[in-house]
Amino acid sequence: MIVITLDGLRWDTAEKYLKNIFQKQSMRMIKNNVQYYTNEPGKGQPTTVGLVTLWSGLKPNQFHENLMHHIDPIYNKNMPYEFFDKDGKPMDLIWNYFNKRYFLCNAWGPNPMLNGELFFTHMNNLPAERRPSDELGFWRDIATLDYDLYWFHCTYLEYGYIKHGPYQQGLNPVVKEYKDWRHDKPFKKQVHEFAIKRFKFMINMLNDMTDDVVVITSDHGTGLDNQIKQEDLDEIPVIVNRDVDLSDINYQWDMKKLLLRLKDEK
Repeated sequence: MIVITLDGLRWDTAEKYLKNIFQKQSMRMIKNNVQYYTNEPGKGQPTTVGLVTLWSGLKPNQFHENLMHHIDPIYNKNMPYEFFDKDGKPMDLIWNYFNKRYFLCNAWGPNPMLNGELFFTHMNNLPAERRPSDELGFWRDIATLDYDLYWFHCTYLEYGYIKHGPYQQGLNPVVKEYKDWRHDKPFKKQVHEFAIKRFKFMINMLNDMTDDVVVITSDHGTGLDNQIKQEDLDEIPVIVNRDVDLSDINYQWDMKKLLLRLKDEK
């Protein structure tokens, strides 16, 4: 099984561009409970909250407070996350149901292999092998790894291009530094829409490589307009490259149930 969480993929973007991303598919809007990012203690970093909700099947208000601290935005040096619920019990994560499990996440570094420097250093307690590569590594892994669950947390929509080589940490060699346009809402929206078209091309290639179950969803929505509406953050899609019943998948915490059901399908 391949799961792709597209960082910041909101429902209206998916509905517009990804209706027919697979020849056969099921698609539904679900809700999450990720809050608008602030530096207030206790709200949690949106990506972490969204991913752990997907992995655990728990609502964020059931998380241990350790999962609600913030990562360092520059060096990402902080205490590792412990995957416990609010009562201190270990979370029953989706990873526990698969034998060969890999998590490809963001990484930084000065060469194509990125020197093994992982962005998600606070995930070192995750019961899966983290793959030290950027988006380019996805193709290598799908072609060569023997996996049962391959989870790709993809950042196409944040930057609109593949982070590679010396252009890491948001420097777009074709346009300009990400820090110079991250608050330019009209331009950011153009980059976002351009990126989803690139992502669709990527999935077309994946369709030629494998007939495995593929699930696409998101950690949280994102604000693209000057006035951010709560539904921009709350409403995210789930897309499966199968004709399956999604009628009982209404919230982000329902996704673990769906993944287990798909795992057991013959």
